[in-house]
Amino acid sequence: MKKLGKYLDERSLPRLGVLLCFSAVFMLFASPYTTPLNAYYGYDSAVFMSFGKGITHGLRLYLDLYDNKGPMIFYFNALGYLLGGRTGLWILQVVFMTFAFELSYRTARLFTGRGTAWLSVLVLLFLYCGTVGEGNMTEEWSLVFSLLPLWLSLRFIKTGAPAYRHPKWYSVIYGVCFGVNFMMRATNAAIVCGVLLLLVYMGLAYLGAAAGSESCRRCRQRRSA
Repeated sequence: MKKLGKYLDERSLPRLGVLLCFSAVFMLFASPYTTPLNAYYGYDSAVFMSFGKGITHGLRLYLDLYDNKGPMIFYFNALGYLLGGRTGLWILQVVFMTFAFELSYRTARLFTGRGTAWLSVLVLLFLYCGTVGEGNMTEEWSLVFSLLPLWLSLRFIKTGAPAYRHPKWYSVIYGVCFGVNFMMRATNAAIVCGVLLLLVYMGLAYLGAAAGSESCRRCRQRRSA
């Protein structure tokens, strides 16, 4: 509970409530092929929904159903269907988008005030509309698994702690997020790769600095001797 308390404060739950309502309204219009407002199924989204529904009826990926995408997009659609068919899928999208907005807010909050952090949510909304389009795309489902490692890594870097103090359970989360994104579509894992490369660089820089410091200490000892 103490660890959980580090990530939640008195404003977290009200903010999540606001973001949940905001996400629900947003996804009513930003995901036209899953929204309860119409009965259209779209193009790629229709394929993903069909595969997801097929999985819930016992069909096997890449044997009974084939597409060149990774399996995670189909399993997310299957989970949505288990929750309540097409509407269940839309509800799952709303939940994921709520956490994506929350992570965007928290990442911005590391460097700026609350007002500007709320603007970051609007920026994410704008970018979503400009890139994802019809909704239920791999880019949408990857948002949480891209933003979570970004927030955790920046949160650690902002503490100024040396690389060896990086929490090990953060690394577990990075690995899970990388795996989910990679199994959605390989290029979707690029952000997590960037985070990992940065942490590797920080670790090597720390080791180099430590080795340089040790070398200088030994030189001074030889001179004094």
